[in-house]
Amino acid sequence: MKKYIYTLTIALGLSSCSFIEVEPVTAIDQDQAIANKTGVERALAGAYDGLQSSRLYGLQNVLIPDLLTENLEWAGTTQDYGEYDNNNMSVENAINTGIWGDSYYTINLVNNIIEKVSGLEDLSADEKLQYEAEARFIRALNYFNLYRYYGGVPLKQKSTQNTQSESINVPRSAKEEIEVLLIDDLSFAVENLQNTSPNYASKYAALGLLGKLKTIMGDYDDAYMIFDEIISEGNYRLDNSYENVFSGNSSEIIFSLEFNSQDKNQLANYFIDRKEIIPTSKFIQGYETGDLRKDYTIGAKNLVYKYPDLTTGADNVPVLRLADIILLRAETALFKTVTDYSMAVADINSIRERAGLNPISESTSKDDLLNSILKERKYEFAFEGKYWFDLLRTKKAIEVLPNVTNTDQLLMPIPLDELNTNEAIDVSDQNPGY
Repeated sequence: MKKYIYTLTIALGLSSCSFIEVEPVTAIDQDQAIANKTGVERALAGAYDGLQSSRLYGLQNVLIPDLLTENLEWAGTTQDYGEYDNNNMSVENAINTGIWGDSYYTINLVNNIIEKVSGLEDLSADEKLQYEAEARFIRALNYFNLYRYYGGVPLKQKSTQNTQSESINVPRSAKEEIEVLLIDDLSFAVENLQNTSPNYASKYAALGLLGKLKTIMGDYDDAYMIFDEIISEGNYRLDNSYENVFSGNSSEIIFSLEFNSQDKNQLANYFIDRKEIIPTSKFIQGYETGDLRKDYTIGAKNLVYKYPDLTTGADNVPVLRLADIILLRAETALFKTVTDYSMAVADINSIRERAGLNPISESTSKDDLLNSILKERKYEFAFEGKYWFDLLRTKKAIEVLPNVTNTDQLLMPIPLDELNTNEAIDVSDQNPGY
């Protein structure tokens, strides 16, 4: 982790984050930066900016989970992508190292906010709770992704200010310990977030993430109730047009990251310009006739056009949207204590109707319905960074993917740089198979 320590400065460029307009700065000493309300707002701007990194939602968190499946294939020159495409990872893979490093960078920023905010005298009690809740949501989102990529990881809940900080060398925690932190952080966020904009952490974004975690953990009854609450009480509606979902002005978006020409993502660059990663012929041929999602998702040249802004890289990246929650409610309806096949079918068909497809019929087969849900998720969320995790959660990866033949391939390797620099772990802490 030492390689990725930012010595608690906020770097040049935070003013480009839409969270708050601030004057450009080259570096701010963190004791000054979080000495007042302006400081905590700048620090939160930096945390959102961290999520927009090209190693996270600016590229890799969107691209990699589909590249690990048969949705995408490597067609360019960056060999590290080939390892993901072949499901045969090296501990020295630079992309993997970058995902790990920028996740902990952002965690470090929000840990510092969480430590400082309660002592700020110019904040009201409600403001302190709001800012802490926002920081804890961002921390949870990063740990949730690390948990899904790697399983148990070093659990850092204190900020690291320099290479001598006691929080620098942290042992690997079990998955169960990560789950405890996630539940705690997300529950706090649900109770205290007041934002309603989809570009910032909100109560329903935290609920959505908590429901996803509960589904992975097998707490299907709790997860179902969470998804039902979001659908019933959240002010979200399925957009009439699939294309409009990605316009930046959709009633469906629960949480997305807003990019602009100063704070751009790299998606169109890799998908369209460089053609580094392209849809597989199998994926393209799997669209049902009349699926309205195809023309928007796949361009005439069979490239990914879901993020078309090649000029400025300003396409927003959805992290949570209502269609995701609806299909997760369908999934948990199959596995909760009192199964509800009718609800699962109704939820599946609500997504198919928007896509211009005929409804599926009632079924009494749990596995048939689960496969129908997975197929809808595959095409509804194509190239949004979900399908690999869908196959993991439903334990279908080995069954569906020909390159995945054993459970060792279901987790990514702990980066070699981390093993070499974190004195609290060694090669014995590596995931099996690496």
